[in-house]
Amino acid sequence: MDLNCVGSLKNKKEFDFVYKRGIKRYAKNFTLYLIELGEGRFLFQDRLSACNNFLLGLSISKKVGKAVKRNLIKRRVRFLCKSHFQKLENYAMIFVAKDGITQLSYEELERDFLKCLRIPLSSGLSSLRTKPYKKRFYNS
Repeated sequence: MDLNCVGSLKNKKEFDFVYKRGIKRYAKNFTLYLIELGEGRFLFQDRLSACNNFLLGLSISKKVGKAVKRNLIKRRVRFLCKSHFQKLENYAMIFVAKDGITQLSYEELERDFLKCLRIPLSSGLSSLRTKPYKKRFYNS
């Protein structure tokens, strides 16, 4: 495993694509948005290379803490993604931190992170997509 295989989402267009089309998984201290790269490959073409089959976007606001704390969370999340790269290959993910995440140890963060990933990656994201709303007509 090459530790430089994690690419990053760079602009608003890429973030918006993952926010709108991806699935959401919630934990107490963060939210994950996941999408398979095949769905938006045209959008992410310039970010992908032979090694780089995973894209990560980090959204950690100033509410979480000062720069030292925010950077600690970023380093931990990047390391989590690098250490579990086989599970995340061919996906784009946005990690949104919530207030209180700085209180978590690395082990607790890893446990919650893997718990959020367990369901979507085992069954494939396309099976989890919500079906479009159907109008129902009731007889009165």
